[in-house]
Amino acid sequence: MVPEMHADTKVGAIKELVDKLHVKGAVSDSLRFLQAVLQRDDLQSTCIGEGIALPHARSSAVARLSMAVGKAAKTISYPSSDKFQDVRMIFLVAVPADAADTYLSLLGLLASALNNAMIRDRLSDADTASDIIRILSPGSISKLPQKG
Repeated sequence: MVPEMHADTKVGAIKELVDKLHVKGAVSDSLRFLQAVLQRDDLQSTCIGEGIALPHARSSAVARLSMAVGKAAKTISYPSSDKFQDVRMIFLVAVPADAADTYLSLLGLLASALNNAMIRDRLSDADTASDIIRILSPGSISKLPQKG
């Protein structure tokens, strides 16, 4: 987790998160993975609203399924595909090239969780990776009130 990203641009913020995954050994080639994320982001917007972006890519440069979360002190203008939105939180998902099924399931669950206002509020207050993991754990999510 990067609780206060230094970057103030989309590419800079994603690079900051990619570098974090590289340092942790989850990404073997940071430049190749960064390029994959940016190419994927150009195809279809990864902005999901409410100041959140969910960039992701599958790549042979990814050693293991992982996620880096960054929070920006100020909003970042985030052009993605044909949309421009301002974001404050970025959830970067790195997926090994051979993990297609896991990839789609994870993105679906994450997008669904991030659509919940209570979860977004809790995440905006989170300061550590442990906080993020606790907030996004299945047990925590299942205890939240459901719509409808």
